[in-house]
Amino acid sequence: LHTGHHFGREGGMYDMRYYDVCLCFCDDNLVQEEEKSITNEWPDPNAKEVTVVNHLNSLRDGLTEDTATKLSKNGSCPFWNFASYNARGYENAFRSYLTLLLGIARLVPRSTFLGNFPKSCGGCAIAQFFCIVAMHPALHSEVDDLLRELLCDKNDKILEMLPDSNEMVRMVRKAYNRTDYPFPYIGVCLDFDHKTEAYKVIKALGSMIESDGFIQLMSNDTEKAISIAQKMITNLKDPFRSDIELSRLLNDM
Repeated sequence: LHTGHHFGREGGMYDMRYYDVCLCFCDDNLVQEEEKSITNEWPDPNAKEVTVVNHLNSLRDGLTEDTATKLSKNGSCPFWNFASYNARGYENAFRSYLTLLLGIARLVPRSTFLGNFPKSCGGCAIAQFFCIVAMHPALHSEVDDLLRELLCDKNDKILEMLPDSNEMVRMVRKAYNRTDYPFPYIGVCLDFDHKTEAYKVIKALGSMIESDGFIQLMSNDTEKAISIAQKMITNLKDPFRSDIELSRLLNDM
């Protein structure tokens, strides 16, 4: 709320008071415009961390279906490009970012939510989350909360199938196969060796969070959905086409 000015101060000439009131309205309009801008746009990740945190928290606190949709416009979220800002130094910013993503996921269709990630790819979303934990291990709980929401995994049945966070981070680091940039670079699924278990887990989870059919099955018949999830996560065959495999498993149900 704007409280920096008071209306109708005593003393002074009438026209001076009037002028002061006009200035107040002008200032309020500027504040409203600034708040409007914050509501609809991602922050610049190169700003100071406290600025990024405050901006993300403001977005979270004012989140509506409309603003969540606007934020999820393809390509507008800048946080995927770890190499372009101080990603390793911004633990608090990532905490606010993950919390905001959780709020967005609860308000918009899944296809809209995935617009926050490169190629609207579920695998890239999962890869990003694991890379964040690799940089900031303290954020594993926030990532778990997000995975729980995206998988509709209320009782952690799918999360319990995954390696613990330390082991998953080790696997992800080992699977990173770029030689031109150090880990995690931009944290997309294509940066990981396709023959590794880490990549296959990333793609399996990515396909599940992309699939309306799987998400619906988690609501309608959780036991069957959990069975599919287990087959997806433990499938180590090569090559592994997670989208085709998930479609086959859903059709066989």
